[in-house]
Amino acid sequence: MSIAEFYDRHPYPPPPVDLHAYAQRWREPGRARANFHLLFPWRTFDEQRLILVAGCGTAQAARYAIRHPEASVLGIDVSPASLDEERRLKELHGLDNLELRELPIEEVEGLGTHFDEIVCTGVLHHLEDPEAGLRQLAAVLKPDGVLHAMVYACYGRTGVTMIQEYARRLGVETSRDEIRDLAATLVEIPEGHPLAHLLRDAPDFRRFDALADALLNPREQ
Repeated sequence: MSIAEFYDRHPYPPPPVDLHAYAQRWREPGRARANFHLLFPWRTFDEQRLILVAGCGTAQAARYAIRHPEASVLGIDVSPASLDEERRLKELHGLDNLELRELPIEEVEGLGTHFDEIVCTGVLHHLEDPEAGLRQLAAVLKPDGVLHAMVYACYGRTGVTMIQEYARRLGVETSRDEIRDLAATLVEIPEGHPLAHLLRDAPDFRRFDALADALLNPREQ
């Protein structure tokens, strides 16, 4: 199964119904300014910037468009189903500053555009060649731009890696029945297991599609 097919079958993150509450939080006085200076401490506050959300999933690009109404936001992803959710949110909230494209990160240099801010969280480690993807993002970042990236950490995911290996050995696939059976198995994990704290505290592990993303993703580095 390709990574695009996987996310078409298991959209991630779970699509929100709307972003009204999220938008309200970003109307708090000073929040946008504080966020700007966290990223650009050397620049004068200015919301008119180009933002690329690389691997936007079901809602991240729409969230950035809501957060920064004066910015131009481009969201790219390889999953048509995820982009359909983004388009629904764009229409629902009238996000005229949001553009969406089906495009892999490996081809982003072909956009011919350079961005002030690039957001790529939870994506690079799912590429066939993460370093090549990172080089592509660097190629379209302005000289004084900012890249906000998040990748999986080796030690913090020890428990996840153990369950991934367990699923591989048993040949667990991504059908709803198999995910349901895996979820039932995880209930029996003892308190001292390295995955126990995530099962207890992380909301993602209570959703089937998020569980598939964490434990059954066909490509992870």
